[in-house]
Amino acid sequence: MILHVQCVEVLYQTYKKNCSSEDVAKHLPVNFLIIGLLDLKKTKRPEKRCMSCERLRIESTAAYLCVNSSDTLCDTCNKCHTANEYTADHEIRLLSDVFPEDKMPKAFTSKCSEHTNKKIKLFCKEKTYLVALCASLLHTENAKIYSSENSVDKFQSKLKEYCENIMTLVSSNQQVLKDLESDYKVKSKTIEATCKEMMDKVRVFETERIAELLKNFEEKKGVLETRITEFENRLKAINYENEILKISKERASHVQVLLESMEIRSQLKGHKKLLDDKLDIPIQFELPSLEKFTQKVENLLHEKCKISCSSVYKFNRFKTFDTNWSMYCNHINATSVQVSSDIYLVGILSYCCKDDRCCSITVTLVHESQTSAKITTNVDKRKAVDNLVPVEFPKAVKLSATQKYDITVMSNTPNRIPFGYRSRGQANVMHEGVNFNFGSSLIYTNSSTSVESGQIPWLLFKTVQ
Repeated sequence: MILHVQCVEVLYQTYKKNCSSEDVAKHLPVNFLIIGLLDLKKTKRPEKRCMSCERLRIESTAAYLCVNSSDTLCDTCNKCHTANEYTADHEIRLLSDVFPEDKMPKAFTSKCSEHTNKKIKLFCKEKTYLVALCASLLHTENAKIYSSENSVDKFQSKLKEYCENIMTLVSSNQQVLKDLESDYKVKSKTIEATCKEMMDKVRVFETERIAELLKNFEEKKGVLETRITEFENRLKAINYENEILKISKERASHVQVLLESMEIRSQLKGHKKLLDDKLDIPIQFELPSLEKFTQKVENLLHEKCKISCSSVYKFNRFKTFDTNWSMYCNHINATSVQVSSDIYLVGILSYCCKDDRCCSITVTLVHESQTSAKITTNVDKRKAVDNLVPVEFPKAVKLSATQKYDITVMSNTPNRIPFGYRSRGQANVMHEGVNFNFGSSLIYTNSSTSVESGQIPWLLFKTVQ
């Protein structure tokens, strides 16, 4: 079967450019095992049909089986089969006499790949089935020798070995895929959380700026509405005075016209003064420019990204996750780490306790017996992604190349706490161009965390730009 698969691949690569799939199929080697199994299935199907008639698209009931050709035959075809010179010596059985132990038709064991109408008489170790004509050229009879050498058992052993190796490859690649999916979930959650925080800050900034803008608008609006009202009232007064003069000219006496004119003349000074005062004053009631506002929003987003998300990386040095592990109060879990180039250690990703409690832990970074960074915090399973919660130091700490550092995790919760745990750890991890070399703790030699297993799975770090 494997040989056939290889042949199919070779044929496909050879003919795919110029041939159709039907043309490729014509060049496939004959697999007599498959043909034999198909023929056997036909002989044992419930509806007993004559195969010779089937090839002529005629339906008839079969009563006989030709063992040599694996054909089921009706009465008529059986007579023709027996009378034919080339098939007269074939073994014919009643279908009712075909026993379950007849597992494979003779057609499988008696066909030559080069002369499909001839029986196999000889066999060569070069894997070619032959008739007597072929044997006269290069080959010798050795089928019995081949069987006695247990070659089939050797092939099966090799196939089993290859199968196990491929299954290992499948398993390891599935684990890599699982880790990749886990990393995707963590990073997508981080992106969502960071963007939500950024949007929340922008919305607060938006609310504050809109409130300031509204206040400015209301102030300028009040001034303008007062001025408009003043101008409208003055316009009404002028129109009224003009109407008085018009009526006086048409209906009043000369004395009344004089008196009204003198009264209106006194009002003209007020009108002129208002116009002189207001016409020369430019109307400047613009709201604040948005140019600075836009710049402030951009600065806000830039500062947020620069601090929280642009260059923080993480990796996992373990392959298998487990939860059957406990942390005891004040019991130290530690590992040492050495980096190939300078980095800033932001913190770690910590596993959570199995139940829904918030468990208090302390994470410490130690260099040459001196504490470089330390934080005590709660790890809340409800906020975890894949049982992991980021624990960040108050300030990123620079790790120098070739120097060794201890990272420790300690439970502060009284009583025994079941925590997350991983195994199959890697001593060396290359990530973002930095090589991390893990080892046993330099200080806490009895730590449960080691290169192979432990509670410190991932580091959060930034590369030095």
